[in-house]
Amino acid sequence: QLRGVRPDSVRGVGRSGLHDRHPQRLRIRRCRHYHREGAVAASNAGEATRGDPVQQEYAALAPTYQKRWARYLARTTDHTLQQLDRRPVRRLLDLGCGTGLLLRAAREKLPGATLLGADFSIPMLRQAQRYGTPAALIGCRAEALALKSESFETVVSASTFHFWPDPASALREIARVLVPGGRLVLTDWSGDYFTTRLAARWLRITGRPFHRLYRATECTQLVESAGLRVNRITRYRVGIVWGVMTVVAERPPGR
Repeated sequence: QLRGVRPDSVRGVGRSGLHDRHPQRLRIRRCRHYHREGAVAASNAGEATRGDPVQQEYAALAPTYQKRWARYLARTTDHTLQQLDRRPVRRLLDLGCGTGLLLRAAREKLPGATLLGADFSIPMLRQAQRYGTPAALIGCRAEALALKSESFETVVSASTFHFWPDPASALREIARVLVPGGRLVLTDWSGDYFTTRLAARWLRITGRPFHRLYRATECTQLVESAGLRVNRITRYRVGIVWGVMTVVAERPPGR
């Protein structure tokens, strides 16, 4: 049993079913839990989303999500991690980690780093655990991160930005948990592509839940309004339909 974690607060993990070959501890603010690799904990923020349409959709998609979106996930994961420069990373947060594909790839690139995955879909986090994701996993919303301020050198987020109902608050939370000089690598659908706008319109018509599609200029404005400085944006296609952008920003030193 994990010290400081009640048995009923750990989802999908038995008392002796933890992968503690490489124990890593992170203080989770508000939850007051310590997590090790293989543990999945749900904060109140994560539990409160059970009636959310996005939550419901991804609860159903979780078992097949990684296979269904394999090509898209492989391309965006690779491009997102390519944006990490040579600065040392001791602690990395994957916000909207889903089934943990990016975290598993990050472990190969950053073998000595402490990795944390956060997602508001507990079924997706359970899938991440089943895939053997080498990170602590916590359920919470992007706008209410139960994490200590200035605790990560890097925050990455891939293909979740269009789901955030309050992106301004979420980006302020990211700025809060980044150390001064820390960086954000944010990958998402790009409204600068006509085919992606058509796809988003079709998703609206068919009732698929997402908040909004953003152009690169709109994303830049939101990121910089949160006190982060955008260094660069790259745009590229994944297949015929999806146009994607990756924004690299940093929390300016001294702020």
